Amino acid sequence: MAFEHCVNHPQSMALWRCGACQKNFCQQCIREDQFSDAVVRLCPQCAGRCEPITPVEQEAPRKPFAFQLADAFVYAFRGRGKFVIIAGAIFVWLLMLVRFVLLSDVSMGMWVFGMWLLQGVVYVLAWGYVSAYGVKIIGETGKGEADPPDVPDIRAWRDDLLQPVCLIAGAIVFSFGLHLLYRFVWTHYKGPTELLRWVTLGLGVLYLPMALTAVAIWDSIGALNPVLIVRSIFKAGIGYLLASAVVALLCAVVWSAFRFLRIEIPYVGFVVQGVLQYAVALYCIMTVMRICGLIYYAYEDRLGWFPD
Repeated sequence: MAFEHCVNHPQSMALWRCGACQKNFCQQCIREDQFSDAVVRLCPQCAGRCEPITPVEQEAPRKPFAFQLADAFVYAFRGRGKFVIIAGAIFVWLLMLVRFVLLSDVSMGMWVFGMWLLQGVVYVLAWGYVSAYGVKIIGETGKGEADPPDVPDIRAWRDDLLQPVCLIAGAIVFSFGLHLLYRFVWTHYKGPTELLRWVTLGLGVLYLPMALTAVAIWDSIGALNPVLIVRSIFKAGIGYLLASAVVALLCAVVWSAFRFLRIEIPYVGFVVQGVLQYAVALYCIMTVMRICGLIYYAYEDRLGWFPD
């Protein structure tokens, strides 16, 4: 329910509702009369009996989006989030290690098709689980939850693992479609154009947060409809531009971690480096998904995706 205000003092929270006229009043407005041993609250306008508005019926005013955005940076360290980052980084690193071993087995005569099939399974297990958790973060954040959710149950692998992979991958590919077209077609046949490269990349970065938000909230790849996404971006306004800039920064952090982070420790350096890189990646992914959920939570009324 929307935040209730006093009819006489719009800046004040309403604590009482008249049972007769159904108007809301703050504590300052209410009349109190003593009947026997009980205090009765009466409406100042119609003298009807007033009842307290319970906490379930109203929620605290939402913070400005900029403050919510800043809070997203500590989201991954709340509750079970720290465990998810550590355990998830080890899990993904082990799966990537399996993939590396499979690649090295080509010289051992492993059947090529089987090798690539196994690699595909490894990728789905690793990034599918991450995608499933990311979709869950967006959904829970969109409902107003403050802490990271439980890790997803993937016993129903098609709905809990494969579908989130398709949603997240679809959002990423669709967002950067023009950039991919530039990279794989324009560059090879028309020559590189530096301005076009950055323009298409920038459009992808701008499109991505709303695309991720839409597919997670709607739970459908059809939510990537450009009309819906572009219209929603304009409705969200300046706050969304700020969110996109932060998402771009987090993506740059992940890229830098895998490109430049090196741990030169004998024997265990590659293990520490790999786990740390994936820990940074998981933290950034959780933060990005939190930001996407906050976009919906903050601008739900403006977006109007599910009108009453």
